[in-house]
Amino acid sequence: MFKTHLFASLALLIAAAIGSADSFFTPQSETAHQVSPQTVQNADLWCTPFDAPLNVTRYFDLPFYYAAGHRGIDIAKQPTSAPVRAPAGGTVSFVGKVVDRHVISVQVSPELVYSIEPVATDLQVGDKVTRCQALGTVEGAGHTADAAIHIGVRKNDDYINPIRFFRRKPVLLPLH
Repeated sequence: MFKTHLFASLALLIAAAIGSADSFFTPQSETAHQVSPQTVQNADLWCTPFDAPLNVTRYFDLPFYYAAGHRGIDIAKQPTSAPVRAPAGGTVSFVGKVVDRHVISVQVSPELVYSIEPVATDLQVGDKVTRCQALGTVEGAGHTADAAIHIGVRKNDDYINPIRFFRRKPVLLPLH
């Protein structure tokens, strides 16, 4: 009996480690990290949601199954009067309220969708958006601080870390 419980516990620990591998290298501090929009000019990287540096206030933390976690990133709004911009082009797939938050979702490709909240918009399902196009305005707080937004990204219906679309992967260089 003891061996069975030990084996089950080890299996759960291994599964949790594998399931959270994507968020293992993601900074978990609440300290904001700045990425200049001027450095994000390549078409393969996404546009920052505000016309300001990417100010991440909470990072992605993939949960194990239905446990608590953070399925996206929170971004502080700067400047306060700026509209929320589309990180990538695509087709609006959802506009409406989820619980008490205004949400807009954009399908970038058949397998990739991003959602931003709380954003009030005049866009409708089926509308095409282009990279950096104004989507709407921050409306309310949702689960973020006032004047901040949450961006979640799903690939084939699984949440993935959105930060990978805003930053290049680091490249290790040889010491010689």
